[in-house]
Amino acid sequence: MIGAGCHSALAPRWGAIKVPRKEREVETLKFIAFYEWKPEDYNKVLERAAQSRAIREKDPERFPKVIFGPFTMGGEAKSFIVYETDNPDQLWNVAIHYVPVVKWKFVPIQESERNVELYQKMKK
Repeated sequence: MIGAGCHSALAPRWGAIKVPRKEREVETLKFIAFYEWKPEDYNKVLERAAQSRAIREKDPERFPKVIFGPFTMGGEAKSFIVYETDNPDQLWNVAIHYVPVVKWKFVPIQESERNVELYQKMKK
């Protein structure tokens, strides 16, 4: 899982300087989130989903922006959703909200064109 804590603990060793978010250009990142649950916990999953929708209405910055989905994978207790965020803490907030009912995996994704640009730049 991706989280802000994994890099902030190492920052002093790397000599990194934290720059306030408002003072720097921030690129949003996209993540595909795969999640699964036990079939017998489905009612609990639905309850947590309803709670997260209510929280999102009151505090839209708590969770990442949904840009695609959610979709359930044919007949399984598994789904996926695509999020966009510039704040990894929002991903942690999603995972924490659903603990211990849902298991999450967040995978960063990018458009193929951008991947090719980065590849070509690295080859120079």
